[in-house]
Amino acid sequence: MQWPIGRLSDRLRRRTVIFFVAVTAAAVCAIAIVVQVGEAIGDVIAGFCLVLPLGSSYDSVNYRWFSDRYDDVMYLDRVAFDLRYRRRGLGTVLYRAVEQRVAEAGIPAIGLEVNADPPNPPSLAFHERLGYREVGRQDTPYGIVVSMMRKEVGANVPT
Repeated sequence: MQWPIGRLSDRLRRRTVIFFVAVTAAAVCAIAIVVQVGEAIGDVIAGFCLVLPLGSSYDSVNYRWFSDRYDDVMYLDRVAFDLRYRRRGLGTVLYRAVEQRVAEAGIPAIGLEVNADPPNPPSLAFHERLGYREVGRQDTPYGIVVSMMRKEVGANVPT
């Protein structure tokens, strides 16, 4: 399934689409933004993320944190963008597409983590701007403290 993207630069808007891929119904879902950068080059993946339902066999301490506390979230992880496509609004587009798909699936919330110590101020500000709120903190075994964030995305949530 794909959606055309609006409100991007003219150069990107013309050929930017989002693809949604469900690997299996109970496992990993991947969402990627694909941008055609030129006819000679072809399509490239500008960015992607993984979205996992609770109950998956995903070996992540942060995923387990949400699994231990909630039964109504999809876990958003591994968001990455090619440096050439950062600061163009594509992150917001990607998150809105994820939020829409999660809400359409009848799941009321999304959970994710952002580094709090050492801090990642741009990421924290981005997520707060999109409505994600801290619901806890976790010390990780790899020496980072993360802010556990959640956003309600269900049909009854005001936009």
